[in-house]
Amino acid sequence: MDHIERVRRAIQHREPDRVPTGEWLIDKELMVRLLGKNILEGDHFYDTVEVTKLLDLDLKGVDCTFESSPYKKSLGKSKSGVEIYKDGFGVVYEDSEVGTLTSGVLESPIKKPEEVYEYKFPPIDYYETNVKEIGRWVKETDFFIGAGVWGGLTLLCPLTGFENYMRWSITHPKELEYLIRKYTKYNAEVAKKYIDAGAHVILVQDDLAYDKGPFLSPDFYKKIYIPCLKDEISIIKKYIKENNKDSVVFFHSNGNINWILQDLVELGIDGLKPLESAAGMDIGLVKKKYGDKLCLMGNVDTRYTLPRGTPQEVEKEVKKIIKEAAYGGGLIICSADILQAGFPIENVLSIYRAVKKYGTYPIKKAV
Repeated sequence: MDHIERVRRAIQHREPDRVPTGEWLIDKELMVRLLGKNILEGDHFYDTVEVTKLLDLDLKGVDCTFESSPYKKSLGKSKSGVEIYKDGFGVVYEDSEVGTLTSGVLESPIKKPEEVYEYKFPPIDYYETNVKEIGRWVKETDFFIGAGVWGGLTLLCPLTGFENYMRWSITHPKELEYLIRKYTKYNAEVAKKYIDAGAHVILVQDDLAYDKGPFLSPDFYKKIYIPCLKDEISIIKKYIKENNKDSVVFFHSNGNINWILQDLVELGIDGLKPLESAAGMDIGLVKKKYGDKLCLMGNVDTRYTLPRGTPQEVEKEVKKIIKEAAYGGGLIICSADILQAGFPIENVLSIYRAVKKYGTYPIKKAV
């Protein structure tokens, strides 16, 4: 069975030949160690394909669609020697000193609530480089290809600053709702371009919570965030249907999202990731409650098991996930976030070895 068919069967809650695997992002520093060569400079398409094949993944997200912006203007170096840049939204970032996937916000373009009405997003054709990269993955590989867009929180916060976003959710909800609604509709338009480029799955991303619960008031989520997210997903799903595409829509949030799971299911999403176990997300319980409605993508622990555990502990955890959530299809194995720079190579490889060892169907429902 090929990669695309394997993933598609899982999403349709049918049993493929084995449990499919996938990753959205793999830190380039980890890729350097996996391949034994420097790929941090230049076009790393073929190197990323090589890593995807090495891990025998079925689903792979296109890296550039998960960045803050397709356009970055260098502003020089910080005192510690890392890159400072401004993206196409006017946010000034400082690159991380650890890994290649996390940057810190130095300056936000929207400083006052009333400025949301004057702020202009970049034109949609600004994403044409991402569209071409998606097309390249679709045409030159046989993987199930994912592309990321954003909900109204995680990458909207850099435009206002996280503290302002939190403060305005209470003091200026009208202005913040205006910005969220504008941003989510903007991302729906970006998603259309990615679908036309051939993306098999659109991942709408946001981190809504930390380990104990929501970042913001549950009332804010219910009254403002969820209605905007619903409109975004509805626009994307309508476009898929009207244009006879077979793309699907997944949603991503780290943290403990048990408190909002029902609302997310009612949005009509096809899948949910990464069900972060360290934050209290029990994939077995989610499978029992929503397994007929959602394809679950997760959830090998990225806080202890992958960075500090042993290959044997990784294997044991993968076996447990398969036992609890693979029956009847509807499961894609991946890390509970991303494959980070410092993960031991043997631990990473153990994920996919364990899937081959324990993930062949038929798989019985856990008692």
